[in-house]
Amino acid sequence: MAPPLPTLLQPLPTAGLEFITPVKRIQTAVDLPSFHSSPAYALITTFIGHLNSCISPLDPSTNQLSPATELETNAPSISPSIAVTGIVDLISALSDLTNSAPPDQGPRRFGNIAFRRWLELVNTQLQEPRFLDQFLPASVLEAKTELIHYLLGSFGSGERLDYGTGHELSFAAFLCGIWRLGGFKEGDEKALVVKGFDAYFKLVRRLVITYSLEPAGSHGVWGLDDHVFLPYIFGSSQLTTFKSGGETGLEDADSAAEIAGVPKPAEVYKVDVIKEWRERNLYFGAVGFVMDVKKGPFWEHSPILYDISGVQKGWGKINEGMIKMYLNEVLNKFPVVQHFPFGTIFPWSDNPDDNRAPPPSSEAHETRAPWAGTRPTTTATTGVPTTRAPWATGGAPATAASAMPPTTRAPWASAPPSSDPVTRSPWAPTNPGTTRAPWASQSSSGMPPPSGPGGMETTRAPWASANSATPASPPAASLSAIYIKGSSTIPSPGTHHSTSPSTHLPPISPSLSSHTSPSTESLPWERPQAEEEKEESGANLRNVAYVGPARTSSPDSAMAQEGRKSRRGSATGGVRVAETGDLSGRRVSRNIEG
Repeated sequence: MAPPLPTLLQPLPTAGLEFITPVKRIQTAVDLPSFHSSPAYALITTFIGHLNSCISPLDPSTNQLSPATELETNAPSISPSIAVTGIVDLISALSDLTNSAPPDQGPRRFGNIAFRRWLELVNTQLQEPRFLDQFLPASVLEAKTELIHYLLGSFGSGERLDYGTGHELSFAAFLCGIWRLGGFKEGDEKALVVKGFDAYFKLVRRLVITYSLEPAGSHGVWGLDDHVFLPYIFGSSQLTTFKSGGETGLEDADSAAEIAGVPKPAEVYKVDVIKEWRERNLYFGAVGFVMDVKKGPFWEHSPILYDISGVQKGWGKINEGMIKMYLNEVLNKFPVVQHFPFGTIFPWSDNPDDNRAPPPSSEAHETRAPWAGTRPTTTATTGVPTTRAPWATGGAPATAASAMPPTTRAPWASAPPSSDPVTRSPWAPTNPGTTRAPWASQSSSGMPPPSGPGGMETTRAPWASANSATPASPPAASLSAIYIKGSSTIPSPGTHHSTSPSTHLPPISPSLSSHTSPSTESLPWERPQAEEEKEESGANLRNVAYVGPARTSSPDSAMAQEGRKSRRGSATGGVRVAETGDLSGRRVSRNIEG
């Protein structure tokens, strides 16, 4: 028996509602708290949670178990309604458009640009007045303006040629919007998951394979999946035959799975089990696709899924952790939800005036000084923006040349005579003939005459004595000694030398002069040979660069050797993921399960 329908999912009265094109309102990560307190967030999470409860054979309120075979993805006992059948037919029609946009031939590193042609075909079809009318219920057709926006955003990005959980969220919003408008009825939940969502997941996998779509915002190998998340929530709920609360342990969960005829969590990576269950369960269908596109040991390319398979309290515990992880890793991540749009069906605020107000423009999120006013003005002739201090006054100059004042000075400095072309600090005395530091003494003769050999002025530190002898410049031969020792030494970072023999280098300190000989001493940044020879007797750090760091994420050695041992008692990070939904840590103790 399905749980009662939440209040938020009751049909929305459409009388007097004005449906608009949804707009983006999550501009920065600062907007995430507003999103989490918005009616849209409450609606989408309630919708996913309700579907998750309806697809479970175990009633969490009464602890009564229904036959798990009746909730399998291909179960004949689940008969979709006309509304759900329309969604399946719509996805099938869009999937057929891939035949009209075949992928471009030839090797390529990133996504195939033919995906953009497919998106154009989809957009053209959806914009036709009568196309959606044959698939959607009549009660939602007046909201096509909003619904089309969510449907178009659920297949991936044509600009970046990628697909991720943000696009998956958009499709969930599309179905939730139809439900909110009364297009689905109570009792459609099971068919909506095993028929509607399953058809969508199969279309996405076809797009990923056909057009080589990149993962969007993926955690890489440390993520649950490169592209999707919801199949793991709904699929684990389909297999929940054991109540995860209480003090029952591994044997009870396994016994319940055996009695119900469902696979155990530890069997999720077995090829024969995947082959048997990928068409019967959404979780195994997603894992089967991972096995199709990735090669190598399962625990290497999917360590999170492998770790989760060691959870000792059955699929119910895994399902709870999946929901927590979805809230943390999808709905709480700015890169994932930043493109989610808001309109009448999914309002940004409870205040109707806030929903009708235009969203902040991109100009409001430019990086400017807090005291800066409007955008910089542009010239009438070239259109090039002028650069002025924010406190400067006056309108836009006529030309770019006149936009900048002839001198650069602090705003409190008095204006110099118009004939003074010198740029100097405001406290410096007016003397256009010389350029020197403000603390330098006045000299009637201007610049001092050259005093170095050959008429070249010497360079001394300010504290050096004027009578100190000028050290001789190093010979040109020592210049090569600074750059090379033998033939392959790289100069020290931060060292700048000229290769010209006529360049006079600064005097070398006696303490460093021994390093200028290319034949006797090593350079200061080189490792002493004695230290390298000493390391050969122990752990040579250079060898680590060739063989890589020690592996800490592979299965334990005993299990890797035998290959058939049970994963019972595996203290892995998946236990923590399944309980907290947190990917921040990898390994924890088993005694955290309560």
